[in-house]
Amino acid sequence: MKKIRNEKGITLIALVITIIVLLILAAITLSTLAGRRGIINQAQNAEKEHTKAAALEDITLVTYQSLDNKGNTDTTKLEQGLNDIGATIIEKTEAMWIVELNGYTFEVDIEEGDVTENIGSYGGIYSEPGLEGKIAPTDLFEYEIINTGETASLATNSLPEKEAKITRINLKYCNENKYIPKGVESSYIDVDTNYEIIYEGEHISDILVIPYQVELGGELYKITSVDLRVYGNSNGGQQSFPFVNTIIYPNTVTEIFGGENQDRGLTNGSLRKIILPSSISSIPDYLFEGCNNLKEIVIESKNITSIGRYAYHGCDAFKEIIIPTGTQSIGEGAFYGCENLETITIPKSVTSIGESAFWGFDSLTTVNYEGTEEEWKKITIGSYNFELENATINYNYKI
Repeated sequence: MKKIRNEKGITLIALVITIIVLLILAAITLSTLAGRRGIINQAQNAEKEHTKAAALEDITLVTYQSLDNKGNTDTTKLEQGLNDIGATIIEKTEAMWIVELNGYTFEVDIEEGDVTENIGSYGGIYSEPGLEGKIAPTDLFEYEIINTGETASLATNSLPEKEAKITRINLKYCNENKYIPKGVESSYIDVDTNYEIIYEGEHISDILVIPYQVELGGELYKITSVDLRVYGNSNGGQQSFPFVNTIIYPNTVTEIFGGENQDRGLTNGSLRKIILPSSISSIPDYLFEGCNNLKEIVIESKNITSIGRYAYHGCDAFKEIIIPTGTQSIGEGAFYGCENLETITIPKSVTSIGESAFWGFDSLTTVNYEGTEEEWKKITIGSYNFELENATINYNYKI
């Protein structure tokens, strides 16, 4: 009898172990299937990308078919073609149509016949399929309440009037607390200069979508001001920014912090692309300084009036830059040291160009100017802009 009881005990233990192993394997399988990088999630993203590409292809084909033999768009034929494929025309202007198909929004350039994705239409609420998983979790940041107006409920799908500012990345997600907050001596903290964001064991290195609202104390606040600089004094600098490839700001944001003196902006060698909100009216001082791999800046705003001091200082990756239409002033040193800049396009709205705005490089060969030669001569141009003065100027250029 004793022997039989032992065998039963061994069998029971083996059964328990087997169940535990099966549970572990099941958890791994579920994680593989449904995790943030799981097979199901990747398949869903692939399906979304396919749907978007198909919509872009359909609209592009219809747009191409609406061109006459002189390359001009027959808008009547275009509208009929869009209706035939089930697309909705959201907005019409003389130069641009906003068109929606399969949940995606596109811009149709009536003059050129080009079709591009319309990122600005998302209105700061980045619900575009494929980006919902990219929106940074709200606890990734630290906040400050700056306006205590009326609030709103998520259920109403409307933005709250109460406003909050993102003051920095939450230190607990920054290289194991190795960021230095402003005013703290570096000798007291072990500094890590890689500036990586690590959230739930994963690096946020590809796309950082800033949230458009946050819940604080049980109430919702819309994000209208963003300061992502993290202060320190390693490597002789007093500032830094986490290493990410792309930053997307929501269109609720009206203020993006650059800096003055030693407090810089998005000094970041890994940044490749940035999408600025439609609500800003200027490019802040030092905003892109030191972003030497930045290759694409999408400015959704049509109301940019000024480019700040040293805003593009050291942006070596740019070969061509188009100043936004409506810009009136280009600040001191704005493009200082952009070593590979070959072409700059300037609207006739510009009335002043600051000292050394185009200095520290000799690659600039072409200036495309929207106005006449007489209008160019009326622009106040500061000293030390030799590259600008030595370049070939194409007047009456169509932007």
